[in-house]
Amino acid sequence: MKRNIRVASLVVLCGFLLAVDDRNIVCGSDRASGILSSIRRRCRPKPTCCRPRRCYNFLQTIPVEPARPAMEERDLGTFHSHDAPKRWNIHLPANVSKVEVAFYSKGQDYVTLNASFAGVLQLNGHHVIGFRGSRGGGYVFHNYLEEKEYFVHRKQLPTKGQFLDVTSLIKPGTSEFLYFHYTRTPVGLKVRVHIK
Repeated sequence: MKRNIRVASLVVLCGFLLAVDDRNIVCGSDRASGILSSIRRRCRPKPTCCRPRRCYNFLQTIPVEPARPAMEERDLGTFHSHDAPKRWNIHLPANVSKVEVAFYSKGQDYVTLNASFAGVLQLNGHHVIGFRGSRGGGYVFHNYLEEKEYFVHRKQLPTKGQFLDVTSLIKPGTSEFLYFHYTRTPVGLKVRVHIK
């Protein structure tokens, strides 16, 4: 009788050790089924993440940066002074958040606020930039939006990506850009449109 109790205790103890080694909880009232389920679990291939304490919390919220507004740059093309003035009617979507303009010379890969000699830009009938005169190897322009003048050196390369914000002059639907200059080099206009 004592021997049977010892054997039964040994079987239960072995089952408990298997269960503990497998880090599974075995209920005391369910010893036999616990031992068998522990053995079955040990024979099955274990998933990659089998122990909860080692698992990463994939449900944890990760802060996501808000999407930046989309931006497209439209090249309206260059033209010679004898083709001036040049007029473009640009249709802009309703969800525009910002519109910017800049000038560039044919063959150059940068934009500038140099509207060129005698250059004038109008947007929807309003002056944006106007040539004021030559001075010290460069040109003086008047910015009508900010009511201030600025100087651009002719031979010194400007900082790339210089645009002027003209959003305040944009109207829904189609906007008219009118530009003229009187230089031998073809000069053009680029429009940068930011969409919400």
